[in-house]
Amino acid sequence: MESVRQFSDAELNKTEIVHPGNGDKKILGKYLLRIGYHESVHVGQFLSYLRAMNINRPEIWDWKNIIVYIVTGLKTIPRRI
Repeated sequence: MESVRQFSDAELNKTEIVHPGNGDKKILGKYLLRIGYHESVHVGQFLSYLRAMNINRPEIWDWKNIIVYIVTGLKTIPRRI
């Protein structure tokens, strides 16, 4: 999060990134959002595997804690509030 906060609005909205795999040009802000979305899909898949094996899963989708993290700028997401 700290890395992303270092970019200005202009950088996020105007800097072009060339995708290393296919050479497509993308705007930095949209590219970063796609990375986050892509990784969240993998997390969901992994949690699904744990659920299928009846293994306890971490409570990472606790939206109350995530919102507090974003609003307050905490360095880590608290486990419980």
